[in-house]
Parts: sequence; structure tokens; C-alpha cells
Amino acid sequence: MINFTIDTNDKTEFPHYWENCVGSCHAYTALREDYRKQLKKAHEELGFRSVRFHGLFNDNMSVCSQQSSSDPSSVDNLAYNFANIDNIFDFLLSIGMKPFVEIGDMPGCLASGDETFFNYKMNITPPTDYGKWNDFIYTFIEHLGDRYGRQEITSWLFEVWNEPNMAIFWTGTKDQYFELYKNTVKAIKAYDSQLKVGGPATSCNAWIPDLIQFCKENKLPLDFITTHHYPSDEQLWEKGEFDFSDVMAIVLSGEKSKFGRDIMKKMAFKAHEQAGNYPLYYTEWNPSSMIIDDIHDECYSASMTAKILSDNDGLVDGYSFWTFSDIFEECGQKAGVFYGGLCGHWDCIETGEEAEKNTLSSKSWLNAYEKYKNKGVPSLSKY
Repeated sequence: MINFTIDTNDKTEFPHYWENCVGSCHAYTALREDYRKQLKKAHEELGFRSVRFHGLFNDNMSVCSQQSSSDPSSVDNLAYNFANIDNIFDFLLSIGMKPFVEIGDMPGCLASGDETFFNYKMNITPPTDYGKWNDFIYTFIEHLGDRYGRQEITSWLFEVWNEPNMAIFWTGTKDQYFELYKNTVKAIKAYDSQLKVGGPATSCNAWIPDLIQFCKENKLPLDFITTHHYPSDEQLWEKGEFDFSDVMAIVLSGEKSKFGRDIMKKMAFKAHEQAGNYPLYYTEWNPSSMIIDDIHDECYSASMTAKILSDNDGLVDGYSFWTFSDIFEECGQKAGVFYGGLCGHWDCIETGEEAEKNTLSSKSWLNAYEKYKNKGVPSLSKY
């Protein structure tokens, strides 16, 4: 028997760190009306304050194109067009949300290669010319400042790339990612030093100490740390390897019990230690990393979500659930209802309606739990 005493006069803070951000499919889907309807609902009912997505600079966003040398609007024969980004960011601000800006992927006219990933052809190569990349980034940031004001965009977070430790997202090396970070942070800060930039946006807690050390040695700004984790990362994290064969075998077998009960807390605790005084944001997490997995639609996911969120209280500054909707095209949009899609909140029904999923209930419960916590109920993560 375990005995413990609760001092009901000792109140504990319970910040809603999971409301900091939520993930979504690639940027282009944010132009869809059904996407916008669901995101607005997620903001109003679950309190999400920002949204993060891949593909902001994907070629389907038309941000950069090669022009003839006689075109007066071109820079080094490149023309920039941020109209689609404006459309999306205007909408986010109109409903009271902000973008959590993922800097990527590589526009085709700036890319050093043609390697792509996902159904929407995310270019995963380094830039061919950092001079052109830096000009593109500075012009983009300057455009944001002109449109939304410096005061507004200094409240946003800018994250450099997505999971560069994974070959499917970055063809370069770790050192090449650090070179990308160096150039990108300098270009952003050249516009306004108060803008907040961070990384390494890795999977499995990777490269956190390495990026911190790199920035210290090169006197580079680093405002926050980002990384990702999923329960299926356990074997990768403990081995320090990124071969997915073992993880895939467990996931496909359906033996989820082999995932450690407290793996998410262990990873968050380690990242918290490594980040030190830097704010720590997990910009992707979910009870399962699989795009299609039955548990996304089951009570298991809801109960695990509640446990993870209570476990990590006090360890992270922001959490971004991946994702808010089954409007999700990474491997092509799936048809049907409750097909095990990555979303934890709403299933996209073909009629255009939405069906609430179980993890929505778990986050609603945690929102309600605060009123008891403020009366002195201690953090669940202490037990």
C-alpha cells in the first residue's frame, strides 16, 4: 500500500501547454473551406492558439518562379508571390489564431535536387545557392512585416525545416542542416532581431544539444527548441538509430502494449534537461505515428492522450498534436468515415459534415480538470 498526503492549500499551476499549437496537413489544404470550418471549431472548442503545417514553400503554393531576365519584378530571374500564404495567414488571424511557421520545404527554383516526398511532392533538398535562399527568406519576412506589422509577427514562432534527421525529409547531412539554420536565422533576424527562431525540428529528440552547441560556437541566435515524439519512437530513441524496421513490425502487428507506458514522459524529461533554459516545443506528437491506424479512432487514443498530457505537465512549454483533422493528403486523401486517420479530433465525412473523435473528449476533460487543480489537486504526473 502506498500512502500519500495532499495539501489542499498548496495550489499548482496547470498551464494548457497542449493548446499552444495543433498540426495540420500541408499548407495548401488551408485554402479549403471544409478545412477552415474544422480549424475554427478546433480553436473555439479546444482552445488551440496556433497551427503548424508542412509545405509553406511547396511549389503548389506558387511562392517562387523562374522568370525571364527582362521581367522587372524578378530578382536574379526569380519572382516571388506570397498571395496564397497571405490568404491562409489572413484567415488564421481572422479567427484568433496564429501560424507556427515551419520554414520549408524547398521551392523548386531554389532546390539543389529533385528529390521529393509525400503525395504533394515536398522538395527535401538543400538550396542550391544560399545567397538566393537568404534573399527569398528575407523578402518573405519583410512581406509579413509589411502586411501584418512587426508587433504581430514578433509574437509568432519560426521553426527551421521539419525532421532533418530523417532521410525522407532532408537529403543533406546534419552539418548541412546547421548551415541551413545559420543562413535562415540570419536572414530572419536581419529584418528584426526580435523575431523568434528555433529548431532543430527533429524526430526522436535528436540533435538538441548539437544545435545548442553549434549556435553557441557560431554566436547564432536560438530562441527555442523544437522536436517531435511518438510512442513508436521508443526503440529508435533508446538505440539512437533511425531504422524503422523494428518499429514498423510492432505497429503492423498491433501489439501496442510493447510501447513503454511512460515513454513519452521519459523523452520529454530528457529533452527538457537538454534544452536547459530554452523554451521547449514538441511540434508533433500523437499516440501513434502511423498515418492510418485504428487506434486513432478508438478509446485507447483518448485515454492515452489524457495520460500523456498529464504526465508531461511542467516538462514542455508547448505541444502540437498531429493533426486536428482527417483532411490529410500526405499519402493521398482517404475516403470513408473513421478509417483510422491521423486526426485526433474530427473525421471528415464525405457529406462535408464532421464526426467528433475520442481524443477531442480527452482534451475537453483536461480543460475541465483545471477547475479542480486550481483548488489544490496536485499534478497527476507526480504519481
